[in-house]
Amino acid sequence: MDQQTLTLTSQLITGSVALVAGLGGASLTAFINRKNTKESLAAARLTAEDQWQKTQEQSHANWLREQKQEAYSQLLATTHAIFEIPDWAAPKEGVDRSLVELQMVYNRVRMVGASSVRLSSTQMVACALKAVDFAGQRRTLEQRKEDGDQDDKALLELMSELLENLNSYHEVVDEFVKEVRKELHSAAPMAPSPETEQD
Repeated sequence: MDQQTLTLTSQLITGSVALVAGLGGASLTAFINRKNTKESLAAARLTAEDQWQKTQEQSHANWLREQKQEAYSQLLATTHAIFEIPDWAAPKEGVDRSLVELQMVYNRVRMVGASSVRLSSTQMVACALKAVDFAGQRRTLEQRKEDGDQDDKALLELMSELLENLNSYHEVVDEFVKEVRKELHSAAPMAPSPETEQD
């Protein structure tokens, strides 16, 4: 072989080796880049899913908090309204409507409230129901007194029980508000206490 053929052959071999090395390097780089891209896309998808999940959980937590605040406020307002009806002189339909509303908001609190809030709400409702019962007894006793069948002693005893029930109600409301604030991690007042409004 002559010198030119050897040089040409050497150059062809060197070029082929360089081409194979270049193609191999490019293929290896493409494989690594493809793998990195897949991993990046998988990580981005997981991050997006985690973010979506966190957003959903936060939305649900906000919704639940609003439902609780609304239920607690309604229960306070409803029980307070029962104590506000003067001597329960309202027509029977109004009393029945108030009691139905009380049952509805109480059930709602039982569904969304923490156990400590449910306990104090049960006590609030019990005080409200006692107030309705005492008012009915009072009307009966006053009617008997007018008819001359009843003395003042029974009426005075009932009035004492009524006042005791009202004081218990105020204590339970304070406990209810304290438990609600604890549950909702809030220091802001929910609604004015009936005691505050009367002062």
